[in-house]
Amino acid sequence: MIHNVQPAAFGVTGFQILNAAGEVDKVDTVLNASASWTARLIDASGAPVLTKGCSISGNDYNSWGSDDAYIVQKTAEQLGLTLA
Repeated sequence: MIHNVQPAAFGVTGFQILNAAGEVDKVDTVLNASASWTARLIDASGAPVLTKGCSISGNDYNSWGSDDAYIVQKTAEQLGLTLA
């Protein structure tokens, strides 16, 4: 899934979330401790622009629960982007 951002910055129009194996929409977890993933920033044509590691732990991890939208929002925050 591609998560769109506004406004487009430096040609970046969205991002995808991947785990360490490169599987889209997957997150690696250490139970009861942390989660980590890679954000692949993409341009309007879907071409990768940059990848960046993201993670949560502590209170952020505890607040996650099972809400996938929470990880999407945390990714946008860590990248300094605003979801469209």
